[in-house]
Amino acid sequence: MPNSPLLALPYLASAQAQKHVTHNEALSLIDGLLHLSVISRNLSTPPSVIVDGDRYLIAPSPTGDWAGQAGLVALRMEGAWRFLIPRKGWRLWVEAENLLLVFDGTIWAGPSTPTQLQNLTLLGVNATADATNKLAVSSSSVLFNRVGAGIQFKVNKNAAANTASLLFQDNFSGRAELGLTGDDNLHFKVSADGSTFFESLIVSGASGLVTLKNNAVLDPQAADPTTPSNGQLWYNSTSGKFRARQNGANIDVVGGGGGVTDGDKGDIIVSSSGTIWSLDVTQARTTLSINNIDNTSDASKPISTAQLAALNLKAPLLSPVFTGTPVAPTPAALSNNTNLATTAYADAADQVIAAFVQARIEARFFILN
Repeated sequence: MPNSPLLALPYLASAQAQKHVTHNEALSLIDGLLHLSVISRNLSTPPSVIVDGDRYLIAPSPTGDWAGQAGLVALRMEGAWRFLIPRKGWRLWVEAENLLLVFDGTIWAGPSTPTQLQNLTLLGVNATADATNKLAVSSSSVLFNRVGAGIQFKVNKNAAANTASLLFQDNFSGRAELGLTGDDNLHFKVSADGSTFFESLIVSGASGLVTLKNNAVLDPQAADPTTPSNGQLWYNSTSGKFRARQNGANIDVVGGGGGVTDGDKGDIIVSSSGTIWSLDVTQARTTLSINNIDNTSDASKPISTAQLAALNLKAPLLSPVFTGTPVAPTPAALSNNTNLATTAYADAADQVIAAFVQARIEARFFILN
């Protein structure tokens, strides 16, 4: 008798004797194929302990009762093995691996992996995502690997007043935050309880300047570094001083008793309590080359040595004594003012007088004759 084309179930024949036998066999096959699930797919030899209803996907190179049945489904039914030939599209669950396989007409394979996942509203990896945490991952580590030469991890916010940051937590309570929190500057914050945060550092987005929001503490060093770099700062616990590397030399930044100095510049002195700051004015004036500037009254302000020497060469306004050959402008002839009479003025005046006298003599002589 022919069988059904898909599952190869036996048909009942017309006027067939013992129809229940054929009918029961078909039911047994349906029972074995429906919701197909096998115990394992890695056995090539029948197991020693079996019961009716056990099913296996036979591994390559089988032996014993399974010889020549590789890739088929072995069904234990009524104390014997029945072998089911898979058809394209059959789905099979492997209990030992919690794995779903599909027969593609040639081999059993897992469902194809999608190459793209777009516009998912939630995604949980070994975790449950929610409306706030739309991506949730529970893992001992997470790897983001580059494609090409490098990789960037981007955290974007809507506007400057919003927040784009990384929050580090202890049992889901914030302990440290790094990012753009409320503006476009880089902020570093820490917290002991997840409620009150202390800001330690701000890096300006506009200039790159670094602002320390709290006191900085340098780890004490018993000795100066062996090869410090220019600009390096440290605290020498042996000398009890802050030290720095400047122009290739180690210098004291903080002296004993709380004094603060900037090396070869004007000294800034700080009291041991740190409450009184003062400037070494004499050193500062030398550094700034302003020793000849005195903060006195206007009448008492000194002048430079060169200016004083030049002024000493000048004649006083009262009773001046001239040396050398003084030169003065010549007034107009017969001028009646306080201008100095030069020799040229005197000579011109003598000529006028001489001409006047000569004219009078000539007139008198004319009258007498």
